[in-house]
Amino acid sequence: IVMTAIGIVISVIASNQVDPEYTPADLSARMLHPGSIVNTVFFIVLVSICLHGCPRVVRRQTNTDMTFVGEVIAGAITAAMYTLLLKLVLEIIIYGCTYGSNSLRSEAWFITTCFILIAIVAIVKVRIVSSSLKHYHVVLYTPIYQALSILLTAIFGITYLDEFEA
Repeated sequence: IVMTAIGIVISVIASNQVDPEYTPADLSARMLHPGSIVNTVFFIVLVSICLHGCPRVVRRQTNTDMTFVGEVIAGAITAAMYTLLLKLVLEIIIYGCTYGSNSLRSEAWFITTCFILIAIVAIVKVRIVSSSLKHYHVVLYTPIYQALSILLTAIFGITYLDEFEA
C-alpha cells in the first residue's frame, strides 16, 4: 500500500497534467452505471470461479493445467481492477490538486470507497500472484500473467471509461 501511494505521487508529478480528464462526479457516474456494475460483478465471480472452480483438484493438492490457467486469469483480472482503481485515484488527486479540496466534497463517499477498494484489491492481487508463484515457475507464469493483465487493463479502460473513442 505504501508503494502504491508512492507510485500515485510519482505519477501525479510525472504526468505534469494540469487539467484532469474526468471529474469525480463523472467517474462516479461511469462506475455506478448499471453496465459497469454488471461488468464488475461478472469479473469478481470469474475470479472466484477461477480460484475455486476445481474442488476435486484442490482436495488432492495437485496442480493441473486448468488450475494454472485459472490462477493466471484471476491474477490478471485483479491486476486490471487494481490498475483501473489507480487511474480513478490518480484522476481524483489531479482534480483535487487543480480545483481544491472543496470541489471533492460532493463525491466524498465515492472517493473514500475508491481508496478503500484500492487497498483491498492490492492485497488480493498480491496474495493471488504470490500463491501462484509458489506453485508455478516464474518463467511460465509471469509472461502470461503480464500479457493478460495488459490486455484486460485496455479492455477495462474501454468498457469502464470509454477511452477508445473514434
